[in-house]
Amino acid sequence: MLESFGYSTFSERERFGLAFVLGGAEVKLIEHVNAFSVFATEGDVREIAGILKVENSSGEIIEEYKEKKKTVLSQQSARMINEIMSDNSARAYIFGERNSLTLGNRPVAAKTGTTNDFHDAWTVGYTPSLVAGVWVGNSDNKKMSGKADGSVVAAPIWNEFMKRSLEGTEIENFNKPDDYKTGVAVLDGKIQNNTIEIDIVTGLPADSLTDPSLIKKITIPSHHSILHYVNKEDPRNEAANNPESDPQYKAWETAISDWFKKTSTSTDYELLNSYSEFKDEKNNPIIIISGPSENEEIKNDFLYLNFKVEAPLGVSLVNYYLNNNLIVTEKTETKDFYEKAISLGKLANGFNTLKVQVCDPYKNCSEKKVNFNLNIENNNINTAKNSIEITNPNSGLATSLFDFPLSFTLAVSQPERAHRLILSVKDETKETVYINYLSENINFNNNLTINLEAKGQYLVYPELRDYNGDIITGNPISIIVD
Repeated sequence: MLESFGYSTFSERERFGLAFVLGGAEVKLIEHVNAFSVFATEGDVREIAGILKVENSSGEIIEEYKEKKKTVLSQQSARMINEIMSDNSARAYIFGERNSLTLGNRPVAAKTGTTNDFHDAWTVGYTPSLVAGVWVGNSDNKKMSGKADGSVVAAPIWNEFMKRSLEGTEIENFNKPDDYKTGVAVLDGKIQNNTIEIDIVTGLPADSLTDPSLIKKITIPSHHSILHYVNKEDPRNEAANNPESDPQYKAWETAISDWFKKTSTSTDYELLNSYSEFKDEKNNPIIIISGPSENEEIKNDFLYLNFKVEAPLGVSLVNYYLNNNLIVTEKTETKDFYEKAISLGKLANGFNTLKVQVCDPYKNCSEKKVNFNLNIENNNINTAKNSIEITNPNSGLATSLFDFPLSFTLAVSQPERAHRLILSVKDETKETVYINYLSENINFNNNLTINLEAKGQYLVYPELRDYNGDIITGNPISIIVD
């Protein structure tokens, strides 16, 4: 296809690899400029001509250039390329808004290029009626000094030429392409995402043991090379099938994975990592509790848990629960033996359950429970049933998005036994759209805020997790956001 644009330097196919698309092949400046005219004319190429007309001394025309053109690119494709290369905001991240590839309020498309070690610096750009190119370099092919890339040494020359050449001429606009969609998400500019359900308390991926009211869906972009998504032999019509078979696939995926690890939040990377090839039940840790024994009587307000772990991939996290309430999370490492002192100061006498959960770096997790009988002399923890309710605002509140974040007051009857207060918001489809919680300094009256971003009718649910294991839900209130 490129040879139909007028290039004459691509005959030795064996010399070119993937770097060809980045400019890893020699071209002649005049042919390069003529090829860019295909975009300016929306698909047509013309023969290169150095002489337009020859006249004798009497003014008679001896020879005159006769235009010969052919269509080598669809109008739609040319317009899409024009829109991309004339989008100054897209390159502003690198060059800044005010750069040598702009001509004030005149639409212009442009592209720079630089070879390795600064041997060559290019800028080619155009309006619908004028195409110009600049090459800067040494005639003996020695590399230029400093950071002599195309935007620094070639673009200013191109810019000055274009401004002078177009001075006083009418401003021309590029035609917009049709709203064309290939049907292949990545080619249509959409990055596929991973939707992951997490436990909002632990930050770990939710599993079958996670309380549904503590599950939140988050979206993390999925980063892969183009080879991961499309069949390179037929990219517009066929999805990739077994992309790993491509010899270049692993190299590109490794580089992109390294980039994602360096640039993403550690949380995003760890969550995606939890779904890696190492996520397998056979790698789940094995927990062996040596103390306390099952149903052991505990007579003071501290319990000492002792256990061993056999983990094929090591240990990175240990969570401790009392009556299914998460009380301690510890990032740790593999040890021969684990010991933890657990405070029982908020428990009433009677049978309770202690659970330990152990996870490896790939979020393969296991848990082990042990029951114990708490029997503290003069234990003053109230055993009456706990309760929670929203006392402010009243149900039926009409408000606006400008009022958010909006504060709610939650009244608790037995705050000394309250492990966590949860405020969840559901929309008209009963989808949970917001969750907030309080797990420290819980009093008789407590404040929690919610933040909504869309108008509509919502129900706000209060919930209390008691240290005795009870899950208590108060009456929801309705709010209308306009």
